[in-house]
Amino acid sequence: MNWDWLLLLILLFTAFTQLPSLLRLRSPQDTSVFCVFWLLTASFTIADMAGSTLIRPMNWVYSIIKMLSF
Repeated sequence: MNWDWLLLLILLFTAFTQLPSLLRLRSPQDTSVFCVFWLLTASFTIADMAGSTLIRPMNWVYSIIKMLSF
């Protein structure tokens, strides 16, 4: 299985399981942060599947984790 397809399946599973609980919390900040990161990851994964070489999904995830861990 291609890693891009696996990442998309994980993203879909995460959206279906976590988004309803975020909406029940009624926290617009948490929901918007989740949606922004989810959309970024999904769009970069689809761009990588299409052959774009601008940025790969795991590269930007790694850079954010590295920035947050100091």
